[in-house]
Amino acid sequence: MKRIPFSVQVRFIEETAKTIDELNREKEEHSEIIQQINQDKCDLEKQIDDARFEQRERENQLARKYETLLKLMESSNEKIRESGLGEESTIQPDDIPHARIPKLPTPPVPLPAPQWKGLSGLIPPMMSLDQMMMATQFRPPPAVPSHLKSTDHQSPPMK
Repeated sequence: MKRIPFSVQVRFIEETAKTIDELNREKEEHSEIIQQINQDKCDLEKQIDDARFEQRERENQLARKYETLLKLMESSNEKIRESGLGEESTIQPDDIPHARIPKLPTPPVPLPAPQWKGLSGLIPPMMSLDQMMMATQFRPPPAVPSHLKSTDHQSPPMK
């Protein structure tokens, strides 16, 4: 076995240590970048949630105002009928623009956030729970060979 000169070994160790230091610095930089990306992602998710909440609030306000408008229209129609002006004088829903506004939606019950906080270490930072659920959602069921029937299965003998 051939011996490697000591100076070559020392130089190799120094170069390896230098490479390790460079890799560690690069790893720290990447870690900081990933942390910033995750923070930006959280900030954007909050902004999206806030915007969705505001949109739901506006939709609910619009639906309530529309329901009030329909009640006022019906009340006005009753007054028109009572005054004897005739059915042709009543206001029809088609007379109102955008008469097809949906009824007040029933919002889904939000899950309490604290129960999910313990899972943050289990879920990769860039993968949301929805993405994880979708990944498992589309798996095909295990195929049962056609020659096997449910009655063909026998449990192992009891000890």
